[in-house]
Amino acid sequence: MRRNRGGGSMNKLIRFILSVVICVILLKLSATAAEIYESTIEGCDLHLSGNIEKGDAQKLKDAVRNWDGWSTDGTTLCLNSPGGSLIEGKRLFDTIWDGNFETRVRDQEQCLSACAIAFLGGTKNLGTGNIRFLTRSIDPGATLGFHAPSLAIEKGSMIASEAVSRSFEVALKAAEQFFEIKLLEQHSVKVMNDYLYHQILRTRPESMYNIETIGDAVLSGIRLRNLQYPKNLDAKIFKNICDSHWVANATAIYIGFSNFKEYYDLIDENFQDFASERIPDSERIKVIRRGDETIGIVKGYFGDSGYSNLRQTSACIVRLGDGWQDDLKYIEEVDVIDGDGIDIRIIGFSLWGDDIPSDREILDRAQSESENFTVPYWYLFDPEMKIKDQTIKSTSAASNTVERSENLAKNLNKNTDQSFIKFSGRDFLGSDLANGIIRQTDVENCLSVCKNNSSCQAITFDRWNDICFLKSVNRRSSNLLFNSKADSYIIANRAGDASDISENFSEVKTITRKGKGFVSRPDESFTASSLDQCEQMIKSKRALAFNWRPKTKKCEVFFSPVEYFNLDNSIVGYFHQDIPN
Repeated sequence: MRRNRGGGSMNKLIRFILSVVICVILLKLSATAAEIYESTIEGCDLHLSGNIEKGDAQKLKDAVRNWDGWSTDGTTLCLNSPGGSLIEGKRLFDTIWDGNFETRVRDQEQCLSACAIAFLGGTKNLGTGNIRFLTRSIDPGATLGFHAPSLAIEKGSMIASEAVSRSFEVALKAAEQFFEIKLLEQHSVKVMNDYLYHQILRTRPESMYNIETIGDAVLSGIRLRNLQYPKNLDAKIFKNICDSHWVANATAIYIGFSNFKEYYDLIDENFQDFASERIPDSERIKVIRRGDETIGIVKGYFGDSGYSNLRQTSACIVRLGDGWQDDLKYIEEVDVIDGDGIDIRIIGFSLWGDDIPSDREILDRAQSESENFTVPYWYLFDPEMKIKDQTIKSTSAASNTVERSENLAKNLNKNTDQSFIKFSGRDFLGSDLANGIIRQTDVENCLSVCKNNSSCQAITFDRWNDICFLKSVNRRSSNLLFNSKADSYIIANRAGDASDISENFSEVKTITRKGKGFVSRPDESFTASSLDQCEQMIKSKRALAFNWRPKTKKCEVFFSPVEYFNLDNSIVGYFHQDIPN
């Protein structure tokens, strides 16, 4: 009987160990091994696709070494993988962390399990101080999922003590690797915060913790791209911004909650615990106008979460100018690093004895007494909003390449009278159709809409902003002007009615901007002695834009450039032709 009880205890012990250990053995998945290749998709330099297996970290190093477009400014790695070996995922993480990578998961692609661990390594060392910034982001249709590692044991197999010992050793190694990532911090950049670490460990291998909502992204420290901005400012938006800032700081104090909503619920719970008399929302949240600004004042924050101590309450102040949407769009598109976004101010005041200050007093005191913060633009949104429900650019728009657009222009309806002729780098002046502007689209959809509109005979497509202009063709005013960011397509039987006045190159202005550049791979490159020589060579090649790199004397040629971004040690150049008098 003793032996039977002892055997039962041993079996329970074994089951207990296997239920709590964090270990990993290479998962035998049916997915194909990962491939790493140069991407033709806008916004991606390299693509990793497939199951992560041993040797993939070395593949990535080799791919970067052999890639002609590599530069010290870093590389964007797009990930599309169901997971695989955690050990190799950690090696990929190390390679990405050390290699100045931006990581991204695009719309309709996934990065799960070991891939998600590699994704977390997306950081860049930037600036004269060589400061590290987080550069990892997901698009609205993307799936980013984490879970605790799994142990692959065949069903029905007998587990000997030696096997348990080996498993426990592997478990400790896996736990060590996770903890190494958790502890990794440089220049105040934390790879994995407490909340995400907890969610990973509490999510069993048969489940998945996906970044599904705004709240998930806020608490897990995951950056978002391409969200649809709210059209109008209201009290809810200002409360969203302030609540998310409070919650993002609360994870260091309130530990162990199972989901993001419990953290947001803390705001009202703390308010009820410490306020002697609850302030109604109509008094708690105020939106006022001052000059060209809309100002939101949100009161009633308690607790030591980047706002104040437990014996104080705080107000959050957000100022957004009338051009706030354009400002945020610029930040989102040209700067994927942490540090830029919405500026807010937090002012604390004593709850006991004195009445809560008036809105005017809060604004006046905030000028000298407040603490300033910058928060990401997606804090605008309701934390319960599903990320996938808000998208600006569809998958097809994001994945269109120049080659695809040009082939479309050549081959679209070849055997009909609706084929189009493309005029690269040309803006078709005037003749816009009523309600003929389509935003957040791609050239294929734009041409399709034009085909189905009997009044449409031409389009101009703004490549930098994904805007389509539907047009008619009028012999008296159908002129083509030079514009680096635009292409025009005219239906074949009316193309002769358009006059290409851009041929007079003396009327074309060259626009240059320091610290900017096109980050995609150039069509050509050569050495030039100066910016002027680079510009003249670009004009002789009839190209649309260029990067000039003064330090290396390198002139990079672009025949159909997408939008330029921040780029150290570079001067961007492009061309624009004014409307004639």
